[in-house]
Amino acid sequence: MTETAAKLSRKIEHRTEIPFGIENAERDVYELLYGKQSHLYIAHSKADIGEATDLCHDLESRFHLKCVISYPRFLKRLFRIEQDIMMMESFGIVLLLSPAFFKDKNCLSEMELAVDISSDQIHSAGIINVLLQDIDELPPLLKPYICIKAQKTCDIAAEINDTFCQTDIHSSMTETAAKLSRKIKHRTEIPFGIENAERDVYELPDGKKYHLFIVHSNANINEAIYLCHDLESRFHLKCMISYPGFFKEPLRVEQMQDILKKSVVIVLLLSPAFFKDKNCVIDMALAVEMYDRNISAGIINVLLQDIDELPLLLKPYICIEAQKIYDIAAKINDTFCKTVPKV
Repeated sequence: MTETAAKLSRKIEHRTEIPFGIENAERDVYELLYGKQSHLYIAHSKADIGEATDLCHDLESRFHLKCVISYPRFLKRLFRIEQDIMMMESFGIVLLLSPAFFKDKNCLSEMELAVDISSDQIHSAGIINVLLQDIDELPPLLKPYICIKAQKTCDIAAEINDTFCQTDIHSSMTETAAKLSRKIKHRTEIPFGIENAERDVYELPDGKKYHLFIVHSNANINEAIYLCHDLESRFHLKCMISYPGFFKEPLRVEQMQDILKKSVVIVLLLSPAFFKDKNCVIDMALAVEMYDRNISAGIINVLLQDIDELPLLLKPYICIEAQKIYDIAAKINDTFCKTVPKV
């Protein structure tokens, strides 16, 4: 075991001797808010999986910080959407940096995604760099964020915990995030409608694979992912989103038609970017065609941002104005229950 690994996995009997900081003493369990499922997501290279595992255990057992590490992708390849969701569901993202990290294309992808999420108004996760080994220079992309030098730190887990507590990450969550993912303790107070109370799980009809298919522009991928997760975890509505790259040319239209046929209701996340995206415009037309042919049970428009005017093609369908709704997922669920006949 290396010196760094020893620091990451200190002897249990010595742990109580460490001054964990006033923040930790005052707040033994940091409450998970706004639908966040973990406190920290730890990104690492395959070469540093041992350090990541030890650090995860240390942070959870000593500081009660729920952690997720990216090692599953080495055991079974994760869909990128699942990786995105795990990072977005975390308050903070820890990057275990080493020469191996920057040689791993998956790590570079995670690094870029982490920076995107940190600056995103919806998810706004903090980044903590942990330098496991010396590198020539920290990339400009990471220089704005805190950097912990593992080789100069006596207790890396304690340093990360103090940084997490002092960085008050939760305060940066925006009103939009609250709409997309409300606090768990308040969810039972929302009147979801009689339909939802009577039917917690909507049984999919024969030939259907998804309750909802969510069509969105590339610019609104974050909103789509978070909304998808919220609808599935809270309302048991199985969702699919039109993730970039999922549908391949030249068979994209045929593939989209096939998946629309397997969906009960189609949700369109509308914004100026939606109508500038030719694939979204095509998907919109296909959605209307599926409804006209009685293949789908309905279309739900969700207006994320103001547009000049709703196209005539979409005016016959329900439109949810996201900026005026406190809980978008709950509103979609209510609309779904009222749109689809009971089975």
